[in-house]
Amino acid sequence: MSFIDEIRASSRQRAKSFIERPLPDAKPKDLHKALSAPGLSVIAEVKMASPSAGPIRQVDAASKAKAYEDAGACAVSVLTEPHHFSGSLDHLLSASSSVNIPVIRKDFLVEPVQIHEARAYDADAVLLIVSILGEKTRQFISLAHELGMAALVEVHDEAELEVALSAGASIIGVNNRDFKTMLVDIGTCERILPLIPQHVLKVAESGIKNPCDARRMRAAGADAVLVGSLLMRDENTEKTIASLRV
Repeated sequence: MSFIDEIRASSRQRAKSFIERPLPDAKPKDLHKALSAPGLSVIAEVKMASPSAGPIRQVDAASKAKAYEDAGACAVSVLTEPHHFSGSLDHLLSASSSVNIPVIRKDFLVEPVQIHEARAYDADAVLLIVSILGEKTRQFISLAHELGMAALVEVHDEAELEVALSAGASIIGVNNRDFKTMLVDIGTCERILPLIPQHVLKVAESGIKNPCDARRMRAAGADAVLVGSLLMRDENTEKTIASLRV
């Protein structure tokens, strides 16, 4: 079973355990506006582990999210996948309650109920992965928008980009990691980002390890970079985020 097949099956199983809870009264924070600020924006990630890196660092999600905000991040991404990333919905809720910037639920969503779940746990936006959702991408974007949330739609190649654009994605993330090999090549963003129309916000994901990588992504057309492992390990969050905002 491939990584994608395994993660899809696991996510579908988790969706069955959803317990309905009230949606927050407050309006979701505007991710599109946050990413539209001048310069290269930083989406900082709360990620305790990953399949490629293994355990990274155990932190208090609320404190880490607040540190990101104080350091100048425009948004926070929170992993909620438990088996490979040591994430949880409680991390999402804690992070969202501690900051005034948008918080994205990052997971491998496969069922519409997980969009409702994201909002119930105070997410302002959700990650939608075209390689998992395929032609359902449009349906999931629409549902997120109905709940007031933004959708960060992730692609890995030209064919997936066409699906995302046809689905009406207004924020597209290009993931430099190949889910088949788990290898990272930031040349993927340099190939795909220039193909995205000007009116669509562009996010470079995975493999940004230093200011040089961030500059390469900016030169390729990125409006924002999503950075996880580097910031989770870093002790000087303010300095590191400042160095990435080229």
